[in-house]
Amino acid sequence: MEQKNNHIPNNTLLSVILPYEAVIKQFKKRSGVISGKDLGWKGSKGYSLFNDTPKDFGSATGTTGWCVSASEALLNDTIFQTNLVYRGAKAKLISIDIKEQYYGNCFNGSQNKWHTAILVEDSGFNFVIDITCRQFGNDFLEKDIWDFNTWQAKLRSPF
Repeated sequence: MEQKNNHIPNNTLLSVILPYEAVIKQFKKRSGVISGKDLGWKGSKGYSLFNDTPKDFGSATGTTGWCVSASEALLNDTIFQTNLVYRGAKAKLISIDIKEQYYGNCFNGSQNKWHTAILVEDSGFNFVIDITCRQFGNDFLEKDIWDFNTWQAKLRSPF
């Protein structure tokens, strides 16, 4: 993967996240992602039922309750996985109990007190890819990649 920003020193967090930003940007442009179809909850079925599918990308990333399926869709994406292999990185889903101020009602009416995103370990850095944190308000728009400690301090419940 060609790096456009040659002025960024290698082995900085910024240099490490640039390829992930590019993958996320292209992921968001796919028709199944834009429509919400690819971001629906699949579970063990391998496909999404109509009632388990958000109506569009905005609903999937901005409504409480879609964080697991949307994050899982990105994590399992072929291009995302290829990027991990190319970089020698590891990634997995992580969930945290969230601060009470971020509690919400899921699309199905249940209350949500936890949040899921992707933890990536690459080149000695741990960072979080969270394409659904916009559900917590305008301060979170377009903040797809976080330093792990910052993400955790901002969202995690002290309890």
